[in-house]
Amino acid sequence: MIFDHTHNYKQYGLIGSKWEKAFSFLATLNAGTPEGEYPIMGDDAYCRVFTYETRSPDDGKIESHCKYIDIQICLSGAEGIDLFDSDKLEKIVEYDSESDLIFYKDQEARKVSRVDIWPGYFICLWPRDAHRPQMIVNDKIAKIKKAVVKVKI
Repeated sequence: MIFDHTHNYKQYGLIGSKWEKAFSFLATLNAGTPEGEYPIMGDDAYCRVFTYETRSPDDGKIESHCKYIDIQICLSGAEGIDLFDSDKLEKIVEYDSESDLIFYKDQEARKVSRVDIWPGYFICLWPRDAHRPQMIVNDKIAKIKKAVVKVKI
């Protein structure tokens, strides 16, 4: 997991040109970007922009991925992302290769950290970084717009 300001993305460059292209694309987005899926490098990198309301932990789902890295930013509003050690979680849904998702039983006691993401910051979640996105910030449900770049590794 990496959490940093988007201006610092070049410090990481962990996956070569895919990393650079992902952040070059993210730099073109703003709160007015229409929802939808945007190609970056075919199946190797693409972006999804969507809007939703944040929620309480009771309504959230813990997930992880196997084939793709998530680079997530908020275009408007803020959301919390709870982080977990996937090796210590109980799966409730086995891995689905088509959606690249594993879901886990909610085990609040297993939470190891939390990151609140505001516009201008990003979080990069690696495969097996179990996370529960869409969490409320400042005890208030809010509508946010978010972009997630999926990068195949």
